[in-house]
Amino acid sequence: MSIIQLLLINFLSYIFLYKLSFLITAKYIYPFRVADLINLFCNLIIFSFVTWLNFSLNLVFIILFINFNLFYISYSVINLINTSPRMKIMLEIYNNKKIPLNELYNYYNYENILENRVNRLISSNQIEIKDKHISLKKTNFSFFRIVIFIMNFLKKF
Repeated sequence: MSIIQLLLINFLSYIFLYKLSFLITAKYIYPFRVADLINLFCNLIIFSFVTWLNFSLNLVFIILFINFNLFYISYSVINLINTSPRMKIMLEIYNNKKIPLNELYNYYNYENILENRVNRLISSNQIEIKDKHISLKKTNFSFFRIVIFIMNFLKKF
């Protein structure tokens, strides 16, 4: 197996495992989807080991670098699509070629958008709902708390 073949197989495997991992789970560990992490670690383990056995340790670092970059690219692109209603509308129009305007208004209304956001926050264990009240989950460590701290700090300036 040549290095080029290894890199091509790694790339194709990343795409295949990416799709497969989303069939397994759609949960979040804020700010990442569990499927993204499963895919990343599977590719890191498999291709680091194969590279180490067939090539050199130096190439293992290149494989690590490539997989972390693939993770970053896929995370960024999917996040852009998931968090941007504008991108979702554009994809909807592209996929359907034409779509009635009232259908878009029905789907992209305040209630649907709010429900999607709340469900995402619940699935990422950031909020909890008790007695029809929403509150932040009290966890020891959360990325969200770091973001809140930074945003509050920046507001002071």
